[in-house]
Amino acid sequence: MVVIFLAILIIKTHSLLICDENDFCPPQPIASDSNNIAVFDDSYSDFIQRDNVSGCYCRLYQTAMTCFGRSNCKKVPKVFVSPKKILVFHTSALSEVKYGDFEIFKNVSEVYIEFNNLLVNLEDKVFEPIENLTYLSISHNVNLRSLNKGVFYGCKNLQKLLLIGNGFNNIHDAALALQTNLIPNLKILSFKNNNFEIIQEDSFASLYNSTLTVLNMVLCRIDFIHPRAFLPLKNLESLKLGFNSFNESTITDVLNTSIQNNIPLKNLNFYSAGFVKTLPRGLMEVLANSQVNYLNLSKNRFEVINKNSFPVMPSLKVLDLAEVLALSVTKDAFVNFPNLRTLILSFNKFSEPPKSVLLENITYLDLQQNSGSVFFSSAFTVSGSRFKNMKKLIYLNLGYNKLDALYEETFLGLENLKFLGLKNGTIRSMSNYTFATLKKLEFLNLENNYFVKNNPVGIENDIFTGLDNLRVLLLGGNYISFIAQDSNPFKGLKSLIHLDLNKNEIIYLTFADFGSLIHLKQLDLSYNSLTSWTSRIFKNNTELVKVNLFANKIPFITKPMLEDFQNLDEVVMNENPIMCECNLYTELEEWFENNNESLFFNVFGENQPRCSISGNVTVMDFIDNVKNGLIDCNSNDLTRRLYLILPLVFILLIFLGVGLGLFYYRHHVRYWLFLTRLYLSRKGKISPKPTKENPETFKYDAFVSYSSEDTAFITLLVKMLEKNPPHLNLCIYERDFEIGTFISENVLENVSQSRKTLLIISENYAKSQWCRWETQIAHHHKIFFQNEKDDSLVLIKYGHVSNTSLTSTLKYLLKTRIYLQWDEDLKKQKDFWEKLGMALKPNIIVDNTQV
Repeated sequence: MVVIFLAILIIKTHSLLICDENDFCPPQPIASDSNNIAVFDDSYSDFIQRDNVSGCYCRLYQTAMTCFGRSNCKKVPKVFVSPKKILVFHTSALSEVKYGDFEIFKNVSEVYIEFNNLLVNLEDKVFEPIENLTYLSISHNVNLRSLNKGVFYGCKNLQKLLLIGNGFNNIHDAALALQTNLIPNLKILSFKNNNFEIIQEDSFASLYNSTLTVLNMVLCRIDFIHPRAFLPLKNLESLKLGFNSFNESTITDVLNTSIQNNIPLKNLNFYSAGFVKTLPRGLMEVLANSQVNYLNLSKNRFEVINKNSFPVMPSLKVLDLAEVLALSVTKDAFVNFPNLRTLILSFNKFSEPPKSVLLENITYLDLQQNSGSVFFSSAFTVSGSRFKNMKKLIYLNLGYNKLDALYEETFLGLENLKFLGLKNGTIRSMSNYTFATLKKLEFLNLENNYFVKNNPVGIENDIFTGLDNLRVLLLGGNYISFIAQDSNPFKGLKSLIHLDLNKNEIIYLTFADFGSLIHLKQLDLSYNSLTSWTSRIFKNNTELVKVNLFANKIPFITKPMLEDFQNLDEVVMNENPIMCECNLYTELEEWFENNNESLFFNVFGENQPRCSISGNVTVMDFIDNVKNGLIDCNSNDLTRRLYLILPLVFILLIFLGVGLGLFYYRHHVRYWLFLTRLYLSRKGKISPKPTKENPETFKYDAFVSYSSEDTAFITLLVKMLEKNPPHLNLCIYERDFEIGTFISENVLENVSQSRKTLLIISENYAKSQWCRWETQIAHHHKIFFQNEKDDSLVLIKYGHVSNTSLTSTLKYLLKTRIYLQWDEDLKKQKDFWEKLGMALKPNIIVDNTQV
């Protein structure tokens, strides 16, 4: 049952309808109609040397052998006998495949001849040697324009034939080779993505009375189909005609004629057939009188669905209305389907489950991706017990909607639900006992949600209570960093066999995390941040067979890890930073003494863990290298580690030296950082200072730079300028500097917060080292950062100053600038204070912005 639920996760193309004893009718997926090369994973392949005769390169995968060579592979290789059941020729330079080319491939059952752009011919009887051929794909060979009439001679066991995307311009170019007597067991035929335009009355005459049940003609640019075209196909049950350009009357006549002539059509696919606004009423009336039980109308355009959209259709069990961009569905929209069991309404624009779809007899309901997309991001409301009457519902998909929150009553009534899809549901909160009523639930997908991220306790302890029959739980991408604290959210999942915790943030695990999962068989912990564990975790999981630890942060393989792995069939540990050092060798050797060394190979299989250093070899190769003396683990361990430790110590010493130097010269560093910041401000690189001289812009009118020996004059200066007009606010370090901070920081900060800088140049000032430094700051501040039309620097010469005491900066300032000279004459002092007040007072800004 779990396999079935996993299979129906992807619902793109559908085959014949299969309903079980509970009237559960899921849309069954079939093998992809496109090329299948992508399913062969390069990580599980072996390269075979080039065949010099054919020019081809071949590679062996787990299930297939592929041969290729875009420029040199011109013939089918006859040297390499494929040990696999699948044979693939792709992207080669083959122009022709001749009779006898497959003589050495008698054992294969599937053949793919795809993407060979030079291929123009397949000879008659070319597949005759492959007696057990059941699956054949001749696809995407753009220059293959026809098939010889006898090309399928000998293909008596062929059941599925894909002729997709070739160069056929007329259906007869391929159909003449399709003869019932040559392929008597053919059941599935795909002509998808060819250029046919017209399907004539005799197009399928060669397949008269064949066993063909499925015909795919999607994307064949068909304009017209003769009404009697499908009459030779007496067993045709599934017809796919989506993405074509015929009109409504054409397809109506075709189906009416086919049904009247007892063609047993049951599955019709009109995917993107161009039906806009309303369904063709005539076509629907024809289907109402048929045995069609599966109707795909996805990707047409019906914004409104009501009772008149469909006639009474008693045979219909599956209706696919995905991506029809429906905005509203009336309450009686589906009353004309008394036996409807499966309803697909994904990729539409509903903001809640329409009441008309919550039918009592529905067993399969798909409502995924109706909100939360880039183009339609409204919430999808499921509050209340909306599903309470859907007691027969088995499958419910609400994924890729903006659900936001789930509550205890959300899923009330779904007593038979077995599959619940909530992937990418934008679920931010979820109550305890949300799933308590889902006693029969077997599959729960909660990938990529936020209910754990937004909860400080992680996964709530009772969030999975009631799920006694749950077998598959997907919790990938939920920001989980730990499993259990006081209790365990998995404690009641006694039937769980598959647990997916990939792409989370788990750092460590304990025995209690999975101890209650006694039937667990598969555990996916890939893409987490797990490290090595030192006590057993899986001791209680006796049925566990596979653990995926891909892309974690495991540095060592410990004995408890090996004990956990020894009873498993498969462990994946690729992309972990495993440190292959001698202590790892010692650890493994001790374990191998009491256990079979081959067990290590068997558990990891082709996924042998690799060393993050030591040449990227596998762990077992590293152990062999130690045994063979290629790596020395007998010398002093300290000697080996010095190669790693010494460079680190050297780097540490460099950083320490730089740090001490910066600390010693911290005042100089702060000074130049200050100048740099102001310079960048001036250049507009960072937020500049205001350019208008507003008194409110600065904290002080002037920063006074003076020698402490001249305190008497400074006291007079403060009295005359602050107590008398113009009542200035001066910055005096003895009064205004912040106590407890560095003087240099105070100087830098207060100069930048002062509109002017006043230098009291005296003999004492000229000899003071601090005063010289303040002069430098003021001078640099003026040169680099002040408005060119203003003068922020004001000089007072106090007393006699000898020329030998002056620094070059002071000499320059006194020679190039007008300065005030203090005089002991009282008459001259009055003029001195007036001039100084005028020089320091701020300009008045007149605000003319008010009306």
